[in-house]
Amino acid sequence: MQAKTTDIAFFDIEVNVNSKQIESLGVVIDDFYDVTTSVGEVISHFKAYNPKFICGHNFIEHDRLYLSKTSFNPIFRDVRIIDTLYLSMLLYPNKKLTN
Repeated sequence: MQAKTTDIAFFDIEVNVNSKQIESLGVVIDDFYDVTTSVGEVISHFKAYNPKFICGHNFIEHDRLYLSKTSFNPIFRDVRIIDTLYLSMLLYPNKKLTN
């Protein structure tokens, strides 16, 4: 069975380095695209599309860390995460990670 585009929500968040607060959230689900500062707005759209996966680069160690401290946290029980950081390591095994 092939995944539909509504099965995957693509996420990216930006965090203020000083305050450690989320400054913006970008989300793409099917034909919906938004960049916002509102976690509630993202949750509303997420529930409308009901994706089964969340995809993002370094999502597990970065985005999820910050989103889990918000009202988005309960959603993590119902979705699987695709972290493209790990996929990129498979594609480019000789590339060094930097901190």
